[in-house]
Amino acid sequence: MHTHGILRGKSHISSSEDDAGTYFPSVKRDPGRYLQPCSDSVKAWLRSMKNAGKVLLLITSSHSDYCRLVCEHILGKDFEELFDVIITNALKPGFFSLVPQQRPFRTLVNDVEESEGLPSLDKPGWYSQGNWPHLHELLRSMTGKTEPKVVYFGDSMRSDMFPASSYGKWETVMIVEELEGEGVQGSEAAKSRDTRAEPLEKKGKFEDQGMKTPSAASEQWGSYFMDVQKSGEGGGDPKTHLVQSQHPHLQHHGHPQRGEHCRSPSGL
Repeated sequence: MHTHGILRGKSHISSSEDDAGTYFPSVKRDPGRYLQPCSDSVKAWLRSMKNAGKVLLLITSSHSDYCRLVCEHILGKDFEELFDVIITNALKPGFFSLVPQQRPFRTLVNDVEESEGLPSLDKPGWYSQGNWPHLHELLRSMTGKTEPKVVYFGDSMRSDMFPASSYGKWETVMIVEELEGEGVQGSEAAKSRDTRAEPLEKKGKFEDQGMKTPSAASEQWGSYFMDVQKSGEGGGDPKTHLVQSQHPHLQHHGHPQRGEHCRSPSGL
């Protein structure tokens, strides 16, 4: 999902205090200026997993009203039908590391959290805050598996990858949009699918407007991943230093068994 940098952090847009600012009123007034809708192929992928009996989760640290605004624009008005469990204001990474007494789940009424925390989760739905142990118990109940396997997609090493893998023991897939700016190309199969599903490619949309793609390398800062420095006082050959090394949790290992996985399409 192309919500990179949008559906992230603590974001709340319904109060008059936030409406007095600049950014959130602008997003509410013209979402299309800031948000890129997901392709039909992504929506079809989510529906196919749901129809196959997978449990789909959406976990974001954004508040419910902002989550709804973004998801309605990028996934459609019926986005809630795609997910079994939606968790907003999750306050990651604490969602994974804190015990239930420190961060209980709460229900929502008109986007306002109930003051009383829930002792446990007993059914799917839309919740606020929460913790991994109670979610784990719900997934065990929903899947009938003692140790349900989860594949979790996120875009933050601190809030998504590390805590989900270390505390939740989930398999993780990191979304690094900046790789496109480094010239990394997708597989031929992916290109073929994109061509059929989206005749007008993402890159082309920006080129038509005379704009760079959001993932283009910065002319001022250079590569997102490497720092090139001159060695020695008199100049000399440049040396390349890798500033963001590959992390084992960025790789997906093994092949899931059918019927044993819960999937979280976003650590939004």
